[in-house]
Amino acid sequence: MKKYIPLLIIVFISNLYANTNGAYGELLLGRGYNHLGEQIDSTHSSDWTLSGKLGVGYKIDKNIGLEVGYEQFGQQRFNNMDDNSASVTANEYAVEIQTVLRFALSDNFSLSGKIGPAYVQATQSINGGDSETTNKYQSTNSAWRPDYALGASYVLEDLPGLELTAIYSHIIKDNNIPDADLYAAGLIFNF
Repeated sequence: MKKYIPLLIIVFISNLYANTNGAYGELLLGRGYNHLGEQIDSTHSSDWTLSGKLGVGYKIDKNIGLEVGYEQFGQQRFNNMDDNSASVTANEYAVEIQTVLRFALSDNFSLSGKIGPAYVQATQSINGGDSETTNKYQSTNSAWRPDYALGASYVLEDLPGLELTAIYSHIIKDNNIPDADLYAAGLIFNF
């Protein structure tokens, strides 16, 4: 343990001088999955879809910030539901309010964690088979669901104010809204 103390001191000191405070915006694109396919018996599905996140935030200091974001999960289609010709189309989006904790490992590289509530809206359309209905469903108790994200970012020295970032985000399910995962990469624009 004692051999790691100098390393921890160096990381702590670099954390004090990295990542200035202020407003920022982020734009992320990646793959999303809303786990609805696990609840539906179908032969063909497009589980992972093109998804993304748009967010704005404010770094209160080098380590703590607040962020508001919009996550859109791509449309998923499930065919031959319940062994008949019915198909299901599912959409899901979330508006998030998160506390952001950042820990700089160097002047350019940092890890982050985000946690907070997300207002989740999921829609499901059933076509063909025995019914022609459209059902909207939300959390029965509340549409606010717990949400967390883990990420890493790298400051681009040649392009002031820009950071490359990658995240994994997860919205926790309830009885009516399935889990949702987002793996995405993009840019953070520091103002």
